[in-house]
Amino acid sequence: FLRGANWVPINTVYTDITRRDYEILLHDAAHGNLSMLRIWGGGIYEDPAFFELCDQHGILVWSDFMLACGIYPQTEAFLSAMAQEADEVLKTYRNCTSIALWSGDNENGQAYGWAGRPYEFESDRISNQVLKEACARLDPRRYYLPTSPASPDPDFRGGDNPSSPYQGDLHLYIMSGDPGVTANRDYGKEYYKRVLGFRPRFMSEFGFISLPEKDSYYRFNVRREPLRNPSEIIRFLPSTKQMLDEGRIEDVIHYSQLFNSMALKFWIEHFRSLKGVCAGSLYWKFNDPLADCPDVWMYPSHMCAVDMYLRPKMTYYYTRRAYDDVLVMLEEESGGWQAVVCNETDRPIVGTLRIEHRTFHGDLLWSREQARTAMTELCRYVDVCISNEEDASDVFGISAKNTDVTAGKLDYEGYRSVAEQLTARFGFKAVAITLRGSISASDNDWAGMLYTGGECYFSKKYRVHIVDRVGGGDSFGAGLIYAMRERMDPQDAIEFAVAASALKHSIEGDFNRVTVDEVKKLAAGDGSGRVQR
Repeated sequence: FLRGANWVPINTVYTDITRRDYEILLHDAAHGNLSMLRIWGGGIYEDPAFFELCDQHGILVWSDFMLACGIYPQTEAFLSAMAQEADEVLKTYRNCTSIALWSGDNENGQAYGWAGRPYEFESDRISNQVLKEACARLDPRRYYLPTSPASPDPDFRGGDNPSSPYQGDLHLYIMSGDPGVTANRDYGKEYYKRVLGFRPRFMSEFGFISLPEKDSYYRFNVRREPLRNPSEIIRFLPSTKQMLDEGRIEDVIHYSQLFNSMALKFWIEHFRSLKGVCAGSLYWKFNDPLADCPDVWMYPSHMCAVDMYLRPKMTYYYTRRAYDDVLVMLEEESGGWQAVVCNETDRPIVGTLRIEHRTFHGDLLWSREQARTAMTELCRYVDVCISNEEDASDVFGISAKNTDVTAGKLDYEGYRSVAEQLTARFGFKAVAITLRGSISASDNDWAGMLYTGGECYFSKKYRVHIVDRVGGGDSFGAGLIYAMRERMDPQDAIEFAVAASALKHSIEGDFNRVTVDEVKKLAAGDGSGRVQR
């Protein structure tokens, strides 16, 4: 798995770039666990010192030709000029050991789509003929990619789309920290965790907005001016609006860097979990010469790991950990988490996975062993146990047989056995268990069981579209307690509890804003969805 980042010019004044600048940045790249750098096609052909140092540090280089983000002339004069440029570039750099591949350009294939001419990229003569021929003639042993992103095989699925996830490489920017669950938002269209729905073959560009380190910010912004156009950062991080309104720029600096760091870590871990499908990731970007937005000129270095003053940002340290040779991570999936171990060494890794809750300082908060000891003592004083299959399994080692919650497969007899074992061990008068079958992250089957007096009572099952999962379990417990205090019989009690909880899943916030009559109507079978007046 190639672990890397994009590289741009170190300074906007190219003649001011020194060998010492290259030494500092490439030392940081190597110690940041990067195995590849992509020279972006909107930059410059780098100094030989860059390649010498990459050779020394063992960093592979993906080199674009210097064409980017546009549709270039297809005239004979321009094609001839590009042929001369390609000959000069290839003869200069082809003996550099670190170069792994050449790419014709950056996003020119996509540019045809931006211009409303999506199928003309295949006939671009610069990338598909001139540069391809030059590479085949002067550097035939290295791979040539006509553009980036690219889908280089026209006969394979996705070959008609340079941004296809089915082949080649992909550039993807979904940069919002806002899940968009409230009104007047984009409903999660740009929410960064949507990346979980993507399975790229190679991820060559992705990144997130952030301000630079405080010292760099004030060194650049010597007049201490407010951000000239804060709408960009507010768009992706809406919670920064209040901070900016209150003049808390240092809080915005910290928050934006934290989001950038954690989002990049999240994406890198997702791509690494797809090893075998995805062959590598190159985040945008490792370094930065100045501000990314010359029309706004709001702050320097806002999507990089090392800023224009060569200061590593918080992002550098998060991505370094995310690119460790051996990485243990938890990948989000419907209904829970999947533990994944990635190993980029040539030796097997054998060990025991132990999951614990700790503070940011490393202090242990809770463990299963501690939970088992504490709960065993507490359960001696319990009459009614309200639980779910995960609690019973994690704390007491009692599991429902033939059940897979994430696949939506529940065996009700297995839950009867769980309740019987809990009752036998602790002498409970009643055991109530929620029964959740996961259809997707947003849609679940929802039911419940009450075991009391040696009998099991199962509620009807609801197909619930989840607006807010918070408070679902609490509303089940509250509903059951209310039903028992009202001396409902066991079947009516579990129906009331499940109906109350099902309604709560459709309400934002942690408070169940329903009436007893509304719960009773649903429990009695009125699931029509009609407005009750």
